[in-house]
Parts: sequence; C-alpha cells; structure tokens
Amino acid sequence: MAVERPIIICTRGSALAMAQSNMIAVPRDIDPAVSDLDNVYLYNVDDLQSIAADYLNLRTEEVARCEKIIAEKVAVLLEANKYSAK
Repeated sequence: MAVERPIIICTRGSALAMAQSNMIAVPRDIDPAVSDLDNVYLYNVDDLQSIAADYLNLRTEEVARCEKIIAEKVAVLLEANKYSAK
C-alpha cells in the first residue's frame, strides 16, 4: 500500500517549514545533503523535466504500438467486409 507523504515546494522567501518528506527546490536553495536524511527526497526542476521527458517517450512508444494494433484490426475488418459484401 502506498504511503501518502506531504509535498513541500520551496521558493525563495518561502515561509514553508522543511519538516516534510518530499521537497522541490526552486531555485536550488536547499542543501543537497537533505537527501541523506531518512525518507526525504529532494527534486529540482531538472529532475522533474527529465522524469517528464522519460514518460513522454514511453507514451510515444505506446502510441506507435497502439497504431500498429489498430491498423492490423482495421485490415482484418476490411478483409472480412470484402468477403461478406459479395
């Protein structure tokens, strides 16, 4: 079962406390050493852009697979329709 963890987004001049377990720092004003703390994960915008790009690539690959399946099914239906129309 997934454990819900609060997310904290830190920006310059933010009054948010750093007692939470997930943090996004913009700009990079949080010491990277906080990542060494138990149950703390520090991400920056570059990390998130990389993750988003990876998922976009996965979705693009899936679209290609789906298009292939659709083309195969359409071909089967067209072939079946060609014989049933006679």
